[in-house]
Amino acid sequence: MKKGNVLKLGDFGFAKQMREDAQMAATCVGTPLYMSLEILKGENYTSKCDIWALGFIFYEILHGNTPWTANTEHQLVSNIQKQPLAIRRKDLSQES
Repeated sequence: MKKGNVLKLGDFGFAKQMREDAQMAATCVGTPLYMSLEILKGENYTSKCDIWALGFIFYEILHGNTPWTANTEHQLVSNIQKQPLAIRRKDLSQES
């Protein structure tokens, strides 16, 4: 990245403010690639699911692509739920 460039992260209007006292949510909106397994399974979830999305973004930055692909949204969700996350770069270890 060139010096002075700024990365910005947007939620495109799907943000929901949640209290810190473990409030649960059940809404399922957004892009499946960035949704945690709890959301994809239709389970209630907390704000901790945002960590999944952030980790996914880091994965994309490190690898230059997404860990799962598919031709349909249904197949994509199935792949996310069933296929293990693979570290493809040789200069990264599973423990990193």
